[in-house]
Amino acid sequence: MSNSTIGDRVRSLRNRKTMAEFGTELGVSAQQISKIETDQSKPSFELADKICEKYGVTLDWLMRGIETPKTETSKPTNDSGDFITVSKDEFIELQRMALKRQQEEKKELEKRLAETKNG
Repeated sequence: MSNSTIGDRVRSLRNRKTMAEFGTELGVSAQQISKIETDQSKPSFELADKICEKYGVTLDWLMRGIETPKTETSKPTNDSGDFITVSKDEFIELQRMALKRQQEEKKELEKRLAETKNG
């Protein structure tokens, strides 16, 4: 993992643009960019997503300094496989599947409870 901070990484992406120019491209103020670059605040998920899309970096790299290739498939980023990178669409699908499973488990428990009461 890199020793740099989120602010350092955002500053490196801004390159030679002013904070105002960079902020305008991303729909935020120069003051917000300044707070992020000086590590007084972190970018919102929406802003981080815009930065990643516009500058072709991964969320892992931007937020944690983990170097991973930007791909649309899941890949472990270390030997133990603790971290994976997934696309936004994959993440949404995983959330949908988890919610569906949770709802199915709830229905099954309610069914068992009703059978126990009637039983």
